[in-house]
Amino acid sequence: MTRQGRFMNISDLVNIIEAVALIYFAYQQNQIFRHQNQILATQGGQPAMLSNGSRLLWLRRYWPTMMMVFVILLVGFDIYDRHHGFGYDPERAWDDSKPLERVYRHTFENETVVLDNKHLVGPNKFDNVTIIYNGLGPFAVDDPKLGIT
Repeated sequence: MTRQGRFMNISDLVNIIEAVALIYFAYQQNQIFRHQNQILATQGGQPAMLSNGSRLLWLRRYWPTMMMVFVILLVGFDIYDRHHGFGYDPERAWDDSKPLERVYRHTFENETVVLDNKHLVGPNKFDNVTIIYNGLGPFAVDDPKLGIT
């Protein structure tokens, strides 16, 4: 389950579809190349594939497949990482579970005002302040006519 309570989002689904399509089309392309090699070998009078069992020949033949498998594993880890919270900081997460802190007709002077999880009620006055919204929780303003000086 994800932190949001969903198993998978649309981006994950698209990544999975892309990976499956990539495997399918790579397989089809490999079949086309194999068939073309057989045709060319038959026309040239040589066997289609060399029977040399060396590691270098094997590596030259299959390195694209190994790279494709590596990329698929990276996509899988990316999906896993997004759903298992590596680097997830619960202190920096959106929190709307607790009630908003109510601020009634207050005058803010020479300070920094953080709006996260605050409910500004009534006309508030802001004098030489820095207003910050971190996006970590909701906020509400009942009187949209804020006195800003």
